[in-house]
Amino acid sequence: VVLMDIKMPAMNGVEAFKQIKKISPKTAVIMVTAYSLEDLIKEALAEGAFGVLRKPLDIDKLIEQIELAKERGMLILVTDDDPNTRETFKDVLEAKGYTVSTATTGEEAIEQSRERPSDILFMDMKLSALNGLETYLAIKEINPRVIAVIITGYYEETKDLVDKALEKGVYTFLQKPLDMDKVLALIEEISKK
Repeated sequence: VVLMDIKMPAMNGVEAFKQIKKISPKTAVIMVTAYSLEDLIKEALAEGAFGVLRKPLDIDKLIEQIELAKERGMLILVTDDDPNTRETFKDVLEAKGYTVSTATTGEEAIEQSRERPSDILFMDMKLSALNGLETYLAIKEINPRVIAVIITGYYEETKDLVDKALEKGVYTFLQKPLDMDKVLALIEEISKK
């Protein structure tokens, strides 16, 4: 695991990260910055940086990121305002060995994506403040490689949003109640790609 500052003299951290990736592709690089360097942050995440932390560093978050990086497992982010849905996902997926984080709101999901980009995003379409499509688009800006699956219990009500999400690159959508065997099969399908 490499902890790399983004803003450095001569060669910035993103350029150094690209060189490290050529030499050692499996090395997890966590970028850190005290500055608002959104273009460099987006570039680092698009290139495969493990995550980005802001200075001053929260040591607990840093240790958590290092532990996650050492595990090198796929990170799945589940965003749903229903606690039962979040807990079901977390219980089932963690039992299968996946690393899962959860968010209650779109804003929380976006913040988590800034700190550690997820590989797969399960996003409820109907959320307070930001809906699933708005949240997905914001996360896609941060992490263009994220693969998103929209989930909804209100398909008829959200059909237009689901269609727009599919047009914008969402992998697929699932209707609630969810069949967790289908969810696991979908994760396997996505991970093979």
